[in-house]
Amino acid sequence: MTAIDRAATPAPRPTDPATRRARIRALKVATWVGCLAPLAWTLWRAFLGDGLGVNPIEELTLWSGLTAVIVLLASLAVTPFRRITGLNEVQQVRRLLGLFAFFYMILHFLVWMVIDQGLAMTYVVEDLTERPFIMVGALSLLLTLPLAVTSTRGWIRRLGRNWVRLHRLVYPAAALALLHYTWKQKADISDPLLAWSVFGVLMLTRLIYTMKKRTAERAASATATAAATPSATARRTSLSALLLIAPFALSACATAAPHGAGGPLPAGPDAAAAPAPAPAPKAVEGANFFVYRADGTPTSFDDIVTAMADHEAVLVGEEHNDPVTHLVQAALVQAAWMRYAADGGANPHASGASPHAGAP
Repeated sequence: MTAIDRAATPAPRPTDPATRRARIRALKVATWVGCLAPLAWTLWRAFLGDGLGVNPIEELTLWSGLTAVIVLLASLAVTPFRRITGLNEVQQVRRLLGLFAFFYMILHFLVWMVIDQGLAMTYVVEDLTERPFIMVGALSLLLTLPLAVTSTRGWIRRLGRNWVRLHRLVYPAAALALLHYTWKQKADISDPLLAWSVFGVLMLTRLIYTMKKRTAERAASATATAAATPSATARRTSLSALLLIAPFALSACATAAPHGAGGPLPAGPDAAAAPAPAPAPKAVEGANFFVYRADGTPTSFDDIVTAMADHEAVLVGEEHNDPVTHLVQAALVQAAWMRYAADGGANPHASGASPHAGAP
């Protein structure tokens, strides 16, 4: 189950494995009894009761079709019931209910094909062409056939995710079965309308769940994107900054190279004077870095420090909590302070003077 499923489904009550297995066994026994009870009752009526009334064939046809519809709706109700209640054990009987629905659909078809039509293909073709609701029912049966065949664990493993896509055919199959049922009733459609209402509620719950799931997925994706992407304000600040993070980070690498093309970082606050400006970087053999301005022209660390002297404020764009950028910022403040002292400003070594004063 995904994280979104857990958010949308009530947390199941903790149970030990033995209790869970006992619940599943009880649910399966109840499903077998409940699904076979209509068949047992009909057999009792046929052989020991009223003989299924004055028109046994019609009674058998209506009974088998109605039972198929009820069991099919019950199988569709399993997942919504699980999501609402958090009772995950009921999921174990969904396949069993689906197979029983298919069983009663086959039984309904055989009653019509064998008992009603006597396997006479002429009458079968005539019924299919003159009574369209029979064609609709046959199409519903055909849609459920691959679902019944692929209901085993082996087919689930072989088909993978395609198994889920294939078994979505149950929704149009159920709609066609209800259309067949409604069309057959003709005059009194109160029972078909009730069945349509149940089907509509089940589909509505699935639709609401799907919409909530997609909304949660979009929110999670947006959160991840926002966390990985700088905000619009940060981007505007970075674009308007005099200095960019890329030259700073590359400049920091100069400390590892004795004669890098961009020149070494300036000395600390104990240095006697600011270093001489380094020339613009050139393709020097053995150099492992270059420093560029935002417009792509080459520069050096000392050129950056010199350019800073013409501005009262310098904006530095950085990734949050980037130690390399923090190191470069500190080095820039130290170099600017030393340059200021060399140009006749305050003595950087005087008492109270701090090379980090005014640091970003």
